[in-house]
Amino acid sequence: MEEKRIKVNYRIRTSNEDALECLINEYNEGEEDLIALFAEDEDGKIAATYWYGDQEVNAYFYDNELWDGMIHFSHELFEQKKMYIPHPEITNIQRNGSMLCVEMVLYLPWSSSEVPSIPDEEQIYIPSEGEPELSIYESRIVGVKYHTNEKQYEELDEKVMRLETAILQKEPENQYDPNAIAAYTQDGLKIGYIPKDEIESVKSIMGNNPKLDVEMSYMDFNAGSINIRIKTWVTKSLLSEKLFKLYSPIEVYRANYVYRKWGGITEKTESELFDKSKQLIDFKKFNSLTIGQQDRLAEKWLDRMTRATVENPTNPGLRMTVPLDLSVYGTSWKKINLRDEAKIALIEAENKMIAIYVRTRRMGYKFSPEEFVEEMNLNELGETIMKRMHYIYDNNRL
Repeated sequence: MEEKRIKVNYRIRTSNEDALECLINEYNEGEEDLIALFAEDEDGKIAATYWYGDQEVNAYFYDNELWDGMIHFSHELFEQKKMYIPHPEITNIQRNGSMLCVEMVLYLPWSSSEVPSIPDEEQIYIPSEGEPELSIYESRIVGVKYHTNEKQYEELDEKVMRLETAILQKEPENQYDPNAIAAYTQDGLKIGYIPKDEIESVKSIMGNNPKLDVEMSYMDFNAGSINIRIKTWVTKSLLSEKLFKLYSPIEVYRANYVYRKWGGITEKTESELFDKSKQLIDFKKFNSLTIGQQDRLAEKWLDRMTRATVENPTNPGLRMTVPLDLSVYGTSWKKINLRDEAKIALIEAENKMIAIYVRTRRMGYKFSPEEFVEEMNLNELGETIMKRMHYIYDNNRL
């Protein structure tokens, strides 16, 4: 990925000196998300404009009329086809009156001429064994709404908030699936099951034990699922095994390539794992990392297979993720052509509109996709983005 070092002058408009100094202090304290230089307070706002040479690259408008700002943002994207620069890495900030001079490193996406070629042979992931490390494996319990009544469901939410433990129990006599693993509260209430795609990994942690205590960490009240954390000693990365059982190395490579192309920033250790000339992952380097490092990367890569990272439309400078199903576009990570700039650009643009739709839902506007289009005064949108919005609406996703 091409690296460019630039200086940007920001003209700051704010009635609160403390907010301005807070931004500089946050940078000095190593806050990685300090990108758009935004802060808000009771009396005023900070706004910033990106300049690249004599060209205005990006401008944000942010005030209490948030809804108007979102409409403006959507028109910028779909009528002017304005594309946003990837998030930079800030290396220095200095203040001069109402101006901030910010030095940054900008990582530019590869051009089409630099698209890595397809390797002659498909890679196979072989995990490496290492010294035992204490690891935390995260999974989830599903079907909670089905197995509890309304009162139990609300009480369970309180138990999760207190980080209480649940009991996982194998069900070899289950008539539908002898590999099933059920979940119970400590007082014996059955609350759901481990999903099928997680059974193999969880069973490997349980070993010969018929039961296992796990910590409940988060409850998705709308979806009816509970995230759990399992502490276990491991000699290999369980998350990496899970990742490469679900996806081939070339699929993982392509998802990460597109992630960077859309402005996602990776740490140096991560970017060095991807070959620049061929669609290959350096598994020798990957396996040389600690199990904890492998788990952390595998967790990120799993998320990028089904979610896209985009600019947060209501909090400029911050990033958020939105659901991404490539089958909507008639492709997949296995089939996608990285040289198909038109398709990749279309998906990127629709990711940004999906982000606006998700943010409106989180703000309490429960519009259907059709109502959203009408409320935002948009022209008729394409079939693909309407399908994606309906997935969010029909499944009550936030």
